[in-house]
Formats: sequence, structure tokens, C-alpha cells
Amino acid sequence: MKKSSPEIVEFEVTLNCPLRCIHCYCRAGESEEQPSLDEVKHVLRELRKAGTRFVDLVGGEPLARKDILDILAYAREIGQPVMVNTNGVLVTGEFVKELKKVNPDVLFGVSIDGATSETCDALRGRGTFERALEAIRVLKSKGFRVVPLFVVNALNWKEFEDYVKLMVSVGVDGIYVDRFVPVGRGSDNVALLDMNSTTWAKALLFVNGVISRYSDKVRFFVEESVNGDLCSAGLTHASVLADLRVVPCGHFRYNADYTMGDLKKEGFDEIWNRYPGLIPPNLLDACAGCPAYSMVKTGELCSDSVISEFIRMRALEKEAMV
Repeated sequence: MKKSSPEIVEFEVTLNCPLRCIHCYCRAGESEEQPSLDEVKHVLRELRKAGTRFVDLVGGEPLARKDILDILAYAREIGQPVMVNTNGVLVTGEFVKELKKVNPDVLFGVSIDGATSETCDALRGRGTFERALEAIRVLKSKGFRVVPLFVVNALNWKEFEDYVKLMVSVGVDGIYVDRFVPVGRGSDNVALLDMNSTTWAKALLFVNGVISRYSDKVRFFVEESVNGDLCSAGLTHASVLADLRVVPCGHFRYNADYTMGDLKKEGFDEIWNRYPGLIPPNLLDACAGCPAYSMVKTGELCSDSVISEFIRMRALEKEAMV
């Protein structure tokens, strides 16, 4: 049976990056691996043919590619909507001016993981907070849509409300919210960024509360790891890695058992339609009785049974990432 077309496919167009963010899932900057321009165009054609709603160009830092304008121009040529996930440090007025000529419809996600320079710079490097904010301002001044990207972790969750207020004040077009997963360089910094299950529960309840209170002021794009919805990996979402392997989610890059296929050997449509999804859609029926399932949605304080179940679920999650 043919599956619905993917909503979003992330595509790692490079692993090169000027930063060394301590929570980076792919250890960006430790490798300069990237597909050739012809391979990038091939993948974009495959994703377009599969009816992909949005291709999210990620890295590494996509703007580190010297041919990024050629890639974005080609995406427009074939009618494939794209988003660029950037840390913002390579965004310049000249680049934005040239991009406006070749593809004025690009949506930008700008990673900025805190409401203050102290917090964001601790995660991403000195000066990244101000440079990311400036990138947002430059992009917005030229009419591009911009969504800041926030990864919830031990260092930043308490300032999420201040973060939302700041982003609203600079006129962003939405806010994307994800949760720290200890893979890649993140696995080296678990002691600093991860939390015990009780604190995670408190943090997620707080973050979801802020989202609820500000949902009439700005649009939120919230990952299932934050709001408790069914994981979309392999169902509506997939990732193409820099070596052109396809996985249900980039976090599974380190476990070959989760590889869906290889775009060097077969078409994306074939890969996509034979994969049943990371989590069966009918799993919700089984999850309904789990004390952790409704934890975030109800806003209830955690009982001992909820905490125990949350610990068990996170242990299984981490095992799958290995």
C-alpha cells in the first residue's frame, strides 16, 4: 500500500560547520563530508517526485557550502519548497541580497538556544547569540520567513518564556521547539545538558505551559519529544544523511539497523513506501493506559509510577540510539 507523501524530509547537505555546538547530534565540523552538487540535485528531484511537502536543508551548516545558492536556485527551478536550517553566523547582507534573486521563497530556521547570550553562547560558542539575532533581523528585513529553533535542555528550559517574548518582539514567523537527545557531541555533554526524569517532567510541563499561553501570539512547531504526540519518524518525516543513507530521523544515524535505504542505490519513493514507520500508528491504543502518556497533556504533577515509567521509556529510547 502506497504511503502518504512525506511532510518534511531533512537533508544533510554538508557536515562542515564553523561552530562546535555541545549538543550537536551529528558532530558537525568534525568532518567536511558532503554530497556533490549533482548528488544534491538528484536527491531534490527524488524528494520532489515523492511529493515531499518541505525539504529542510540541514548540516552541519548549509551556508558553508560555496554552491548553496546554486542548490536553492535549483530547488526553485523544480518547484520543491525548501527550508534552510542555519546557525546564522554566515548570514550576511550580501548573501541575503543574492538569495532574494534566486529563491525568495526559502524559509529559514535559525538556531538560537537561549534568551540570553550567556546561555546561548555556552551551548553554541562565544558571540553566537548576537550573530543569530542579527541574522534573523537581516533575513526579516529582506522579506524572508524566519523560525528560530530552540532545543530544550538543562541549561535553557527555565528561560523559555523570556525566549518566546524576545522572539515575538523581533517579529519571527513561528518558533520551533525540540528536546535534547544525547547523541553525537550531545553524548559527550550529558552531565551538563541532560536531566533526571523528575526534572525532565517539570521542564516539559513548563515549556508546554508557555506554548499554551503564547499560542495566540506566535505559531509554535513542537516536536513529539516535547508535546507527547506520536513520533512521526518514518511516517510523515525522514532524514537523508550526508552519505545519502535514508533514516527515519537523524538521531538514528549511528545505528545501521534503522537505515531505511540508500539513495545511491534506489529511489526515495521506493525506500519511503516499503518502510512501515518507526512506531506503528495503532500504538496509541496501547499507550493510552501508560501513566507517562498523558503526563504532558494533562499538566499533572508526576506520581512515582509516572516517574518510573518515564525512566523506563527514556532507557529504551537511549538503547535505540546506540
